[in-house]
Amino acid sequence: MGWRSIGSYAARGSSGPVRAWQRARRDAWHLGLKARSRLSRGGLFVDYGCVRLLYSDDGDLQEIYYHMNCRRWHDAERARLSRYLEPGDAAIDVGANMGFVAAILASIVGHEGRVFCFEPAKRPFKKLQKMVAANELDQVLSFNLGCGSEASSAVLHSVSASSGNSSIVNESDKGRLSERIEIVSLDSIAVLRERRIKLIKIDTEGYEPEVLAGGRELIQDHRPVIYSELGGGYLDSTQRAIEILRELDYAVDHVLDRDWQKVGRGADFAFLPRDSD
Repeated sequence: MGWRSIGSYAARGSSGPVRAWQRARRDAWHLGLKARSRLSRGGLFVDYGCVRLLYSDDGDLQEIYYHMNCRRWHDAERARLSRYLEPGDAAIDVGANMGFVAAILASIVGHEGRVFCFEPAKRPFKKLQKMVAANELDQVLSFNLGCGSEASSAVLHSVSASSGNSSIVNESDKGRLSERIEIVSLDSIAVLRERRIKLIKIDTEGYEPEVLAGGRELIQDHRPVIYSELGGGYLDSTQRAIEILRELDYAVDHVLDRDWQKVGRGADFAFLPRDSD
């Protein structure tokens, strides 16, 4: 659960030489960060100007890809999200991972706004908390919880070396570590009713329809922009998420003719309510 995970970073359908070049670039960045981290204590934070990013050297490739692409990803995503948010607004980040997108959202809404983050995995959640503190994001409120259709628990599977690929619905690599997580519905979180929610970002590796189902009342009341990752890697979930958005009277025509197999593991799409200005 994390924006631009290793699966979405790698060129979809790329050739062997391209993938080898990507691995070589990643490994070079990793070695550089390792060298810098030896000189620091308690974890290395790298200041990219737009955000201070943690490097903890815990084997999570998600960290490496954030560092490799920080400024480019930050600027591109901030430009997109700024279309839907203004200073003082409130947003929800479901599947926040270590807080890369949360920091972008916080920079847009400012200290008078609010960003509510949900990250169920313990290790990324601790990184999220450290990132929030290091960047002094007092407008960010974080929950060590997953979001679904109702209160429950589930097993979050680590399906690759990147925490951004962890999934409830994908059990393809059972040899990796998994953890039991607590799940709540967005509709059940009272603090979310204290502000008008202008945007909900969802990146949950195939669990998107459950997140939407558990936030029906909130979505109907607030009519936020839904900014969700969808893709052919979780085709059934993608189609169910689109159907729920249609039921909630959101415009979905721009994705109906999409070749989801070409989208691969996932890409981000914005959905606006049909009754929006």
